[in-house]
Amino acid sequence: VLMNFRYRCLQASTGMDTFEASNFLGVDEDAVMMWVSGDEEADEDSIEKMAELICKMVTSVGETLDYLLDSMEENDSAPAFLEMGLASDDKEAELLGWPCVRVHEMVLGMMAAQATEIGIPISIVPRGSTLSSAAAADAFEEGLD
Repeated sequence: VLMNFRYRCLQASTGMDTFEASNFLGVDEDAVMMWVSGDEEADEDSIEKMAELICKMVTSVGETLDYLLDSMEENDSAPAFLEMGLASDDKEAELLGWPCVRVHEMVLGMMAAQATEIGIPISIVPRGSTLSSAAAADAFEEGLD
């Protein structure tokens, strides 16, 4: 019997461990471990939910990159520095639209790679730990009210 690692690769792309994935998918952690090992096939709903999350991650990175490039074009220069705030816990990550901190880390890592490629120095700090990340967090939370 040929093992299928489709689910395993999807989960790895999110950065989630089996516990986080089982919470996100609403399934038993033992089932997730069987899917990761390739011993059992994941159900299509779980595959689709993981695929949708990865697409959301990629879209978020693309939209941020587009915003940076538009800003650079409008201002005829790159920002001197870009600071991004990392969620401090899973609850904060959920507030930002991500299922857990590990997914948020993956997204910020992809954003950091893209910013580096276009020559923008980037720093990733705990969300709210600096003046600019605290101001961004406040502005985001005000938009939720």
